[in-house]
Amino acid sequence: MGIATDITVAALAIFFAIHGWRQGTARTLIGPLSLILNLLVAYVYFKKCHNITGFLLIMLLGPMVLAGILILCVDAWHKNIDRSLPPSTASRFFGSTFNLFWGAGITMSALITIAILPANILKTDVVKQNVLHSYSYLLTERFVKNKIPFINDTEAVLEVSQNENKIRRMQSSEEFMDLYRDPKIQGILSDKEMMEQIKNKDIVNLFSNPKFLALWQDAELAKKILKIQANIVADKAYEKAANPNYSADESK
Repeated sequence: MGIATDITVAALAIFFAIHGWRQGTARTLIGPLSLILNLLVAYVYFKKCHNITGFLLIMLLGPMVLAGILILCVDAWHKNIDRSLPPSTASRFFGSTFNLFWGAGITMSALITIAILPANILKTDVVKQNVLHSYSYLLTERFVKNKIPFINDTEAVLEVSQNENKIRRMQSSEEFMDLYRDPKIQGILSDKEMMEQIKNKDIVNLFSNPKFLALWQDAELAKKILKIQANIVADKAYEKAANPNYSADESK
């Protein structure tokens, strides 16, 4: 059933390998370097300005601008120093290898994201089911996803958010009530403007709201949230142990 996913992954692997071979090491490194530099710039900007619009613009346009600058630098070097010689065999080999691993990282991230997101968020269950039944995802799950606790914890929380029975059970827990009674949470619940932003999913204004941003800087509040998350993960582990055929889809 996952043949479409496996064919797509194989085609992407071939593309990344050939593209890296043609570009050589220097040009192949431009994409990853521009992305990493852009993430750092966007993080520093948001940390200082708390402007989500500017942050999103940097995330959207930054990689293209930085990549353009790096390409001009590489071209200048290639023209004036290398005298426009084509990449050497060693450069092509390392470029192909690096680009293959870089592409594999991007592809695996996409497979994991599709697999853990609820079907109603993706708007179609066909894509998710195809990914879940592919050999590509099976290998990704075994050697990557299951080795990173954060991913499995996120998956468990997303499952609860889509299950009314689990939401009610979580809301009745002592940890949830402790979080609910927290002064900052109560302050948000009594703030009509912020509640309207949450209700309307107004991400831009929400991430520009000082009260909302303060939540992410409160260590005690973070501990309370982590306690709830730990309970959710423990419940999922118990369900898996009690039912060998347990799956994210069956738990909904």
